[in-house]
Amino acid sequence: MVAILIDPNAETRPVPTRAAAPPPPPRTAVSWPDPPPEPAEPPAKPARRWAFEAGSGVVTEGAVAPSLVVGPRVFVGMWFEGTVPSTLDLSFARLWSGTIDESDVGPQFLGDDGSGSASMVLDVLRFDACVVQWTRGAFSLEPCLGLEAGILRVEGTHPAGPTSHRLFWGSAGAELRGSVSYRDVLRVSAEAGAGVPLVHYRFSFQGQPPLYETPWAGLFLALGLAVRFP
Repeated sequence: MVAILIDPNAETRPVPTRAAAPPPPPRTAVSWPDPPPEPAEPPAKPARRWAFEAGSGVVTEGAVAPSLVVGPRVFVGMWFEGTVPSTLDLSFARLWSGTIDESDVGPQFLGDDGSGSASMVLDVLRFDACVVQWTRGAFSLEPCLGLEAGILRVEGTHPAGPTSHRLFWGSAGAELRGSVSYRDVLRVSAEAGAGVPLVHYRFSFQGQPPLYETPWAGLFLALGLAVRFP
């Protein structure tokens, strides 16, 4: 009515409503490919449980001659971790006494003029079995038992004439072996112990007091360097 009074020619039809805006188009989902999986770490290398050993060193024994016999040694063996025995070694050595003269046994054993002398050479094969191994880092300690057998050659010189003998030699003993390993590949070892001769000899020139008699026990010392493989 107000519109008519103000403007008699006004439009009286309903005011058209504003058309609703069309809905926006659906969004297209964008998917990115999953990143490639990170390479898995290689499995840890299992700890070595056993290994072969081969090496060489020097050894000295005290029951063979009046002085220590010393010489080189080569050996092969097997090492086991956490088992009994812990190490098995087979070695060969050639040991020399040097010349046994008045300074070693005294003039009373070499005649009035002290002109007699002797020398001893031992070729020996030795088997060692280490019972158990205590390890702390790269250092290990093993008590071992040893058995050896070989040929002892004795050469003597005297105004009455030279003499030569080839004799069987055998001994059994025990030693303590300390080792230091480098990256489980190289092993440096030192051994100290004692052996009991299985045979006993008395060496003398004819008509003279004994030049030397095998004692009941003797010292055993050794140093070695070994390589473990594979």
